[in-house]
Amino acid sequence: NKYDAVIINIQEVPNPKTNRFYTKEFYGEVWPILKPDGILALSVASSENYLSAQTLIFNASVYRTLKSVFNTVEAIPGDIIMFLSSPSAIEMRKETILGRFNSRKISNRYVIPSYIEYKLQPKRRAELKKLLDEAAGAEVNKDFKPTTCYYFANLLLNKFASPLGYLAMAMLLIAIALGIFNKRGPLSFLSGRKEAILIFALGFVGILLELVLLLGYQIISGYVYWQMGLLFASFMLGLFLGSILGNQFKDNSRQRHFILLVILSLLIIGLSAWTAYILPGFIYLSAIQNIFIFAALLAGIGSIVGAAFILTGFLINEDEIMAKAGTLYAADLWGSALGAILSTNLIVPVFGILGALNFSAVIGLIGLGTFLILSRKDRL
Repeated sequence: NKYDAVIINIQEVPNPKTNRFYTKEFYGEVWPILKPDGILALSVASSENYLSAQTLIFNASVYRTLKSVFNTVEAIPGDIIMFLSSPSAIEMRKETILGRFNSRKISNRYVIPSYIEYKLQPKRRAELKKLLDEAAGAEVNKDFKPTTCYYFANLLLNKFASPLGYLAMAMLLIAIALGIFNKRGPLSFLSGRKEAILIFALGFVGILLELVLLLGYQIISGYVYWQMGLLFASFMLGLFLGSILGNQFKDNSRQRHFILLVILSLLIIGLSAWTAYILPGFIYLSAIQNIFIFAALLAGIGSIVGAAFILTGFLINEDEIMAKAGTLYAADLWGSALGAILSTNLIVPVFGILGALNFSAVIGLIGLGTFLILSRKDRL
């Protein structure tokens, strides 16, 4: 089936989930289903007369991504830019469009001849295309590198930024610092125990990997509810099995607990980097193969995190267990919460899907390195 038009009618690019409808890979799938003179139509937020630096780079990223696939891309200016893309030339003369409008006796309240004549002014369209062509720094948007999502987030931040916003951010940073170094603060565990620091890092890495893999699955296989539920369940099953596995080493020595904990940390670090290397290849696998692979990866991540939490508890002396068990739990919750907040709002837009996986490996290395350094100091 070949289509005369494909119209993308969703919200702009506010998060990595909807970003995949604005990528080079997606447009590459639209091309084969269009007729030779067919048109892909979409719109994004912009400005009527003046494009700020943030607005321009966001609009230019969408424009260049379309140009990387289609032979012709036309832009109609306004508060909402309308992009029309086609394998062949697009008729944009207002006389032709108005002639079709009148001959077909179209009855509209909003899109009327005067509106069409205003929107299709050649000079305004030419000036807009020149700005988009000459915009510096705008990158093509891809599935695993959602640059347009980052540009849109930057646009919103600058649009709504104010002195009060910067003051609120400064107060938040001060509160976090006080929480870390205040002995009674909610984040005081970070300065208290080396085990809590490692659990904090593993909690951060675990949730980051979970969310990034879920996004990766949606990009590769689409958004299917029962499959999402299965993937979530796989991670939770991994936590359960990892906890059981960790308990099997309850009667081992503290030294063996320490060695196993280091091994598990290295496993999740290696898994992060390895997944970043092999993930693009999953595009060529079938849906059934991908659901099993992603479920296995998420179950493995959950197992490592679950087992590490149990083993960390074994490193705490019996006389401290009541006082320190809550510290480990708090560290795990804070690490997971921070990872969940930053992953899709900052890390994925800035570093991309594959970069986020490598970023999680670096966080894991930092946590493990800090744990080993502090452990050595304690022994000395």
